[in-house]
Amino acid sequence: MDMMEILPFITWFGVVAIALGVGMGTMLWAYRGKGTPKVLFTDAVLMSPSLRKSNMASTFHYGYDAFQAENYSAALTAFNDVIREIPDSAEALHNRGLVLANLGKDNESVRDLVLATELYIERDNGTAIGLIRQQIETLKNRDEGE
Repeated sequence: MDMMEILPFITWFGVVAIALGVGMGTMLWAYRGKGTPKVLFTDAVLMSPSLRKSNMASTFHYGYDAFQAENYSAALTAFNDVIREIPDSAEALHNRGLVLANLGKDNESVRDLVLATELYIERDNGTAIGLIRQQIETLKNRDEGE
């Protein structure tokens, strides 16, 4: 095989490699860009004094710390555990709603935030209700922005 036969193959191979590289680069850029859910909430809600006295305080604290460290999978597991043991924990439901929002599961997030609101209403916690109202508005704005 002489150089004249190999040159077209090398040229063809180079063009194909460049085309594949550009295509893969574009797909990666799209995945990391607009297609990735944006983290909306950076702060979790602190536990209530009554929860501090429960056997789930350390689990809640672990979930809180995981949330703050942006380890949303671990936070979700912890808040699920708290809710399973203490279904009326408004703070755990509130935080799970925030975790779900950060994971891009907005419908599930709103469900938890509404449930937390109902529990906050029972406690007459207007501050928490106002916070959830703002957070739901933030979720709504994300949906409208897409």
